[in-house]
Amino acid sequence: MNMLKTADSWPTHVNYKEPDVPAIVRDENDAENPQGILTRAALDDDLEVIVPERDFSQNPAYSHTLELGWRPEGADFLAVARQEFWPPIDPVDKRLTVPHEVFPDELYGVITDDYLTQHGEVPAQVLSYLGMRGLDKAVFYWSEHNPLPDDHPALGERI
Repeated sequence: MNMLKTADSWPTHVNYKEPDVPAIVRDENDAENPQGILTRAALDDDLEVIVPERDFSQNPAYSHTLELGWRPEGADFLAVARQEFWPPIDPVDKRLTVPHEVFPDELYGVITDDYLTQHGEVPAQVLSYLGMRGLDKAVFYWSEHNPLPDDHPALGERI
């Protein structure tokens, strides 16, 4: 449920369809990952968000502002993209873009020497993927370069 502030500042509860983020990882049935996981490569570009069509005709004299952001647990809402629409507003999907520069470092999987000293390891879970077979290997690297140079040695493997 989203909270919408009307022109007279009284909050109105409205159920809207969830926005679509095309970059979210999908499974073999084209279903989105329920946790909204993105590939690391998706974080290199601006993130497209498609807000499903909404009926703005109830208040045709006012502009409407769509604001995208996130709320880290226990923190305030952090707006990262905003777009204002003026009447008449076409009842079509709205496309907004989140600049990749605003993504927090933890989304990039930044692992520091301090983190490794404190935790001793970096746990990771590999989700099911198309063509998954027993004894597949996950190869991991430690590097300051992205993408990795062709001659970069693997740090380790897990079966």
